[in-house]
Amino acid sequence: MKSGDLSRSPILERAESAVRVGSAALALVVAVQAGPAGSTDHVPGRVLVRFRAGTQVAQQESIVSSVGATRLDVIPQIGVQLLELPAGAEAEAGVQALRARPEVSFAELDRLVPQAEVQPNDPFYAYQTMSAQVRLPQAWSTTTGSAGVTVAIVDGGVDASHPDIAPNIVPGWNFYDDSPDTSDIDGHGTKAAGTVGAVGNNAQGVAGCAWTAKIMPIRTSNPAGQGEVFAISKGLVWAADHGARVANLGYDLGDTTGSAVSTAAEYFQSRGGVVTTAAGNDGASLNLPSDPYLLVVSAITPFNTLTSWSNSGTHVDLSAPETSWTTIAGGGYGQALGTSYSSAFVAGVAALALSVDPTLTGEELRDLLTNSSDDLGPAGWDPGFGWGRLNAERAVAMALGAGGGPGGGGGDTQPPTVEITSPKDGAQLKGSTGIKASASDNVGVVLVEFYVDGKLVGKDQKHPFASGWRAKNASKGAHTIQCKAYDAAGNVGTSEPITVYL
Repeated sequence: MKSGDLSRSPILERAESAVRVGSAALALVVAVQAGPAGSTDHVPGRVLVRFRAGTQVAQQESIVSSVGATRLDVIPQIGVQLLELPAGAEAEAGVQALRARPEVSFAELDRLVPQAEVQPNDPFYAYQTMSAQVRLPQAWSTTTGSAGVTVAIVDGGVDASHPDIAPNIVPGWNFYDDSPDTSDIDGHGTKAAGTVGAVGNNAQGVAGCAWTAKIMPIRTSNPAGQGEVFAISKGLVWAADHGARVANLGYDLGDTTGSAVSTAAEYFQSRGGVVTTAAGNDGASLNLPSDPYLLVVSAITPFNTLTSWSNSGTHVDLSAPETSWTTIAGGGYGQALGTSYSSAFVAGVAALALSVDPTLTGEELRDLLTNSSDDLGPAGWDPGFGWGRLNAERAVAMALGAGGGPGGGGGDTQPPTVEITSPKDGAQLKGSTGIKASASDNVGVVLVEFYVDGKLVGKDQKHPFASGWRAKNASKGAHTIQCKAYDAAGNVGTSEPITVYL
């Protein structure tokens, strides 16, 4: 999908629809004709494969040869190989043949994924800002970012000469052309970069979420603006190896289960980082597995409702503003609308949190962003808002409480106290029920989380603290309930566990 040009005027002149990748039917044999010329759902003739640990190199080569493929490239850190099939071979059939081998961990097409951007047509819409909605000004009173934190913009490139971005640029790489040329091909990446880290308080343009964080441009899009999965995966690994702690993927990835991107995101997380990505802009409710290595972000309106065009579903983790007033390739400023920019807001706030506590692990940072969010919709997680709306102020406060930054949380080291008030210990329940808790603190409780058998089932930020537990699918017998309470400094108090029976 190619982005619209917003640099001409703040009055938006056109709208273009995002193209969603469809799923090709599975082929049953290898030696069949390729799909129609010009197909845009994957890179023609290319397949990604990862072998299970312990598979000898000679065996790998034999398996690759058995489908007539040759190896073009490999990401050694995660073992993902890029294969090319002979002319006329069906890539999906090659994938199925590889998946049938017990030595193969996964095989997939080198899919092309669309950028998750929407263009508005309201002439005054461009002047609205949502920084206050996620409490960025309050977070900026503590930190505006750190030059020690780098955010990778995994996209179609970035205009590194833009005056509001240039001071924060660090070298990246072009994984589509395998070159150092990371210039922006369609404007999409520059808008994401400005949302994350446009320089603030410089008397020009706009202020990004993390004014002083570094921006690393990673080009992974083809000339049509579609991301190539192998390039995205390789870009994530390279960015992690070159110091990036946050990565924003400006694409609608769809199902990432057992994929190269998920494997690369797992590597990125293991190096102390977090990867944010867009839920997509089709207005669809999707039943996709939740990926523990990606933070999937939906879009919300200024009225804290789910945007009509934002995807929702079981894979959504957070929600953030639908729109950003940001930098435009060529030196200008304009409107950007789409879940690409919702996820960029989350990436920027992740950079703020790391700026006050760079010791956070990737998993801790991911949990901090979801735990500090404002619960919207039904209590606890839901498919529209995920765990809630991004809250920059609380994310920074919780990061300070985790031990980083000046004063280590302002000197407050006393954790809250919390106890479960309902149900009672030993209660016999008939099914789904409500859980209630009482919590107090010397300063104030900002969040209570509810766990059943160690799994987070809900959270609440206001007294009286409560959450529902949908127990209809739980097994018969004993279950353990426990709560955690957080104060603004990030101190955590844990309740005594209780046991209930179904």
